[in-house]
Order: sequence, then C-alpha cells, then structure tokens
Amino acid sequence: MSPFLSGCLDTLHEGGVGLDSATALCSKLAALEASPLESLEEEPSHFASFDKPEDWMNLSVALCCMLMAATASGLTMGVVSLDELELRVKERNVNESKTERGYATRILPLIRLSPRHQLLVSLLLLNAIANEAMPLFLDKLVPPWAAILISVTAVLFVGEIIPAAVFTGPAKMRIAALLSPLAWFIVMLSSPISYPLGWALDRLLPHAEGLPTRHEVKALVDVQREMAAEHSASAGEAFHEDEADLVRGALSLSQKLVVDVMVPLEDVFALPADAAMDLATMKQVIALGHSRVPVYWGPAKSSITRFIHVKDQIMLTPADATPVASLRFHEPQWARPPRDRREI
Repeated sequence: MSPFLSGCLDTLHEGGVGLDSATALCSKLAALEASPLESLEEEPSHFASFDKPEDWMNLSVALCCMLMAATASGLTMGVVSLDELELRVKERNVNESKTERGYATRILPLIRLSPRHQLLVSLLLLNAIANEAMPLFLDKLVPPWAAILISVTAVLFVGEIIPAAVFTGPAKMRIAALLSPLAWFIVMLSSPISYPLGWALDRLLPHAEGLPTRHEVKALVDVQREMAAEHSASAGEAFHEDEADLVRGALSLSQKLVVDVMVPLEDVFALPADAAMDLATMKQVIALGHSRVPVYWGPAKSSITRFIHVKDQIMLTPADATPVASLRFHEPQWARPPRDRREI
C-alpha cells in the first residue's frame, strides 16, 4: 500500500469514516494524483530512436507531405500563372524549337480546363492537406517544440521559397510540361471537391478573355524597340524602324478616315494633259518621289480624272518630249471624306 493511501485511510478512520467508504474515497484521490504524472510521462519529450518501423514510417509520411506541399505550391505559381495567349503564340511560332512548342501544347489543356478555377482549387487543397498533416507525423518523432519549428521552417523554405524560385525560373515551361500528368492526376483525384468549388468560383468570378487591343500591340512594338536599344545583344530579333512604322500604320488603319489622309488640292502635284515629259518635267517627277501623278484636263487642277504610274514611264526618253496625253492612264478610286480607309 502506498504511503499516500495509508495516510489517507488513517486520517479518515480517525474522523469516524467507515472502512469501505474511506477505502473508495482514498482510491479515487490516489488515481487523481497519479493521472497528471502519468500523462506527463506519456508525453514525448525526446527524439525518436528509429529502432521501430513506426518511426521510419512516420518520417517517410512527413517527407511525403513536405514534397507534396512543395509540388502543389510550385504548380500553383508555375502553371496557374501562365498566360494562355502567350502559350498559344508560342505553340504557333515556327521559329520556336519543336521542344518548346511541345511544352506549350502539353500545358494548354491544363490552362483551358473548365471550370477555370478547378486547377487552382485542386492545387491549393493538396497544399493545405499536406501542410496540416505534416506536424501530426513529426509530433511522433520529435518533441512538440521541435515539431513546430521543423514544420514552420519546412513550409517556409521547402514549401514556398524554393518552389517559387524553381517553378518561375527560366525553365518554368519545361518543368510545368513535365509535371502536367501529375497535375491532371491531382485534378482527377480531388474532383469531387474541386469541381463544385471551381464551378462556384467561375460563377462568382467569371473569367474574361483578355485579347490585346490595337493600342497595346502598338505599344508592344515600341517597347520592343526600346528594349532592343537597351540590350543590343538581342537587337537582331527586334523590329526595324521601317517595320515598326508599317505595323503601326496597319493597326491604325481602322481608326482613320479618308479625310485624315487627304492632301489639300492646292498642295497636290499634278500634270496637265497638254504637258510633255521632257527633261525638266521628268526631273521634277523624280525629285518629288511620288509613285503616282494625277493628270488634269483644262486650266484648273479641280478637273483631275486620271493618273499615271511613274514606274510605267521608265522607258521614256526626255529628248522625245512625249505628250502626257499619250501616256497610259489609270482610273482613280473615288471616295467621300468620311469613308473608312479599310473600304478602299
């Protein structure tokens, strides 16, 4: 009999309590006194010795949780952040290597998955489960303070910083393409939860197709020219100034009317039909550099009805002074000032 139980019985017996009642009461007090000590003795206060298979199993599961959290976090940043437009351009770019185009082809179905938010929900769900489960297994291997320290450190460095650096680096497309089967497996495995959540998020936050506008494309041309000037090593792939002007002009075609490009009649260079293509006239035409020259009949330029192509006159001899009226004429296309240039 323990000293505590013996002393308790003596005290109660002296107080007039019966033997049976005193024994039951003292037994309960002894159990209450011993239970905190037993719980403290059962609480792990040392590191696992790994002499049991359970220790190795707990370590393996904790490492798997760490790896799953890192993979889910990396895929979230590396795949979900990819732009569909950029991938479609890369897929169709004949100057890209066949390998790069293959990467884009493998990733595009993931990006275009419907519901749009299902992939994001699946990866975040796996990341949350792995991060929450890891401390449960670490707690069986190390003291509580060490389990908290290890799990926090692992989540910060292994689960966030390292995946962010790897999955958003120069090889992000290659890594995303190689892990696309794993991403599909995660989506299929979590579909009972991720599909309805993704569907609901699509309704709350509809996905808008962001097509680049003409102004953005023109700005992109200008930015490319500026970046090529700053980094001369890549200048060979940039637009030349003439090419950039052509792109800007083509993109602004729909925004300009005929009136925007009209030249006042008094500033128009035109030849009278009774003029001759002598040396002075031909020098004047060449100096102006026009590809077409209007021809008018009568004393005023307002009677312009035909024009000539300068290139058609290359065989003329100035000494012959060929009359303008005998040249080959072309019919102009007439348009009202407010007409769209694209219709001409």
